[in-house]
Amino acid sequence: MEIDARQVFRENRGNIIVQAVCRAVSLVCRIRIVYSICALLEAALYHTWTSRMSVSRLIMIVAAGIICYLAERLQARLADSLQTDGQSRRVILYWVQLIYSILAPLGLFALLVILDAKVAIFLLIGVPVIGLLSLLLQKVLTGAKNLRQMSLESIGIELSFLDVFTYLCTALAIILVVQDVMAGREYFHEAMMVLLLAAEFYRPLRRLSLRFRDMVLHEDEEESETPIALIQGVTNSAADEDLYLEYESIKKNPLVGYLFGREKHNLGFLFLMILLGVFSYLAAITIPIVGAYVLVMAMQGQDVKFALINLIIMALARGLFRSLEDFTKDKLSKRIAKDYTGKVPEADVPLYVRFYTRTVPSVIVASIFSLLMLGFVWVASTPLVTVVLLLCYILVGVIIPMQKGTFHKGFRSPLVHLTVVNATVAELFLMLFYLQAGEVSFLGATFVVVTTFLSFDPLITLSTYPNQLREIFVSASHLKEQESSEDYDG
Repeated sequence: MEIDARQVFRENRGNIIVQAVCRAVSLVCRIRIVYSICALLEAALYHTWTSRMSVSRLIMIVAAGIICYLAERLQARLADSLQTDGQSRRVILYWVQLIYSILAPLGLFALLVILDAKVAIFLLIGVPVIGLLSLLLQKVLTGAKNLRQMSLESIGIELSFLDVFTYLCTALAIILVVQDVMAGREYFHEAMMVLLLAAEFYRPLRRLSLRFRDMVLHEDEEESETPIALIQGVTNSAADEDLYLEYESIKKNPLVGYLFGREKHNLGFLFLMILLGVFSYLAAITIPIVGAYVLVMAMQGQDVKFALINLIIMALARGLFRSLEDFTKDKLSKRIAKDYTGKVPEADVPLYVRFYTRTVPSVIVASIFSLLMLGFVWVASTPLVTVVLLLCYILVGVIIPMQKGTFHKGFRSPLVHLTVVNATVAELFLMLFYLQAGEVSFLGATFVVVTTFLSFDPLITLSTYPNQLREIFVSASHLKEQESSEDYDG
């Protein structure tokens, strides 16, 4: 049954508007946190850092973090309070994201235009351009005869374009900022702010495309949000208690080995997806990291032309790797669906597709990527800094996702975000201490802080997977028993 999106908005406009405002408030708080982090780094660069300044900035960060947590918590509660079916809920989330996609770029522009008007105008111009192209693709999509088939292809192309556009514009903005720094028109603090916030102009639009996909395909979004704008409202219904109890009774069975054994002929596709996923994340995080490196080198009067070219290369590489990853995922999805069609209930087939094409690759990619980041931080800093980051990775990627009970009522996403903020602050003050003691360089301190702030994205994806694992393991247990029974009868 088709749902009138306008009617859904009219019936829930109060809830939708408040949710969007909560997200906007959360973004403002995160910007405030970024501002304080950049201010402390600048103080360390010019040797004006004092303990009194650290205390005042820490108070600001803590206050902003608490307000951000409360805003995200309220937004999650509002999303949970909706008494609607699944499709109406997806429409509401689309409206929330649409409003936020308008508020976020305007708010960021109002801030960045004070710091660097040229870069702010450049970034803002890209927003309507990318929005119009997205609408054009969606118009073509809605005119298709086979809506579901066309949506997979068109939205895949759209998301690949958004990736390339987002990171290419981010790279170009960083180049403009570095040129201003080299010309003496901008300070480190302002430049770092632009560097860390530039990509946030376009990521809400990419999330909007994902929400549109959810409406069309009647699926639930499972992609992670941006390093700053983290995922919102990961919830779980109390109606899943029976599923949880059944999962508890069979979780000791070696079902992971059984599931991999069934798909030995597709392990090549799975390995390729994992490889492309790691390369994609590395290309994405390399852009701000190289940008920070170029910024520090430029302030020291060194030649950075070659590094600036690398920014463009990494932006294009991110788009290429992501496109190839989506193409491989599409091929593997079709093969998995074919393998399980007729062997499990039709409603369970998407569970297996998600397990092999999303859950397994995401877990392995997040693990590999996190280990690489830990290795980089180890080289650039000290063992203690690396251990602290490792503990935060484990908290975000393992401990928080595995909790049940109240965490299923919207606590998980705000808590994950709060952990990322705390991790960044802890690493920042550790690096300031070691920098003052002469044990690390300013470049190393900047690298560690930027890496910590941006490297949690793959782990955040894992927050949505525990309940999906319960569903797939319960279904796989039934399939295994069925096949064992058939073998016995044979």
